[in-house]
Order: sequence, then C-alpha cells, then structure tokens
Amino acid sequence: MTRRIHAPLLSLLACALAACGSSPDAAAPAPESERALPRAEVVRSGMCGVTERSVRVARTDEELEALWADVYAFQRPAPPVPEVDLASSMVVAVFMGARPSGGYAIEIVDVSARAATADENAEVLVRVRETLPADGDPVTMATTSPFHVVVVERADGAARLEAE
Repeated sequence: MTRRIHAPLLSLLACALAACGSSPDAAAPAPESERALPRAEVVRSGMCGVTERSVRVARTDEELEALWADVYAFQRPAPPVPEVDLASSMVVAVFMGARPSGGYAIEIVDVSARAATADENAEVLVRVRETLPADGDPVTMATTSPFHVVVVERADGAARLEAE
C-alpha cells in the first residue's frame, strides 16, 4: 500500500526547498559523497511512548505503522498514520528519551544521505539540535519524552544520529 504526503506537508517542503541555502547561518557544505535530503514536518512534541534516545527510519507501511504506534502509545485515540509515498520517501523520527521535566526539546535540523564507498556502507545522517532547560527556568514538573518526525526523500543505509 502506498501512502501519500498531505498537501500541507508538500507546501512546507516546497517552502523549505525555496529557502535552502538562503540563510547566512547555513551549515558548511556536505562532502561530495553526502547529499542533503529535503524534509517536510510531520509532528514535533514533548511527549511520546519512546523513552530511549534513538533515531528510527520507516521505509515500509509496516515500519511506519509501528513507529506511529510507538509515538502515540499514550494517546487514545492516536491520530491517523500520515499518508506518505514510501516508494519515493521515508519517515525519519528522533527521540530524546525520557526527561525528568519539561523544557527539553529535540529538532531535526538536517538529514543527508552518504553514498556507499569501497570502505563504508551507505548511511542516513540525521543531525539534531537539543534544547535543555537552563537553571531556574520554569518547567513542567512531569516526565517528558521529546521527539520530532519528518518525511524525506528515500535513501539507502542505516540511520546515524549526530548532535549539532
């Protein structure tokens, strides 16, 4: 079964593509063997059912459904699984893991594909920015599990999480 990306996500992806390279704070160019994958936002929040720091990639309907069930393990009913064309796209999710309070966040800032070489396997690099509460910041006094989910162009390789 093929899933299709929602129209608002396509608009967001188009805007993101138009803005690529326009920021003076843009990261250094990737090596020639690495190419940036345009992304579209799916969901970002401070609470999910995944309590370990991790990165996951869904390239099949089954993987996407399992990922969505884990993200919304504590919410009933869970929102519907997003429609994504998994023939040309994949879903990337990062999880910060359980945190003792609010004030924590994780954000995917870049996803890129690194081609296989004679010495290394292909991989998907997922660069994230993490936010921590400063001393004295007012925060929610409840356990949180921040996460971020995006749709990107399909690429081969295992995912590797890199902090900014």
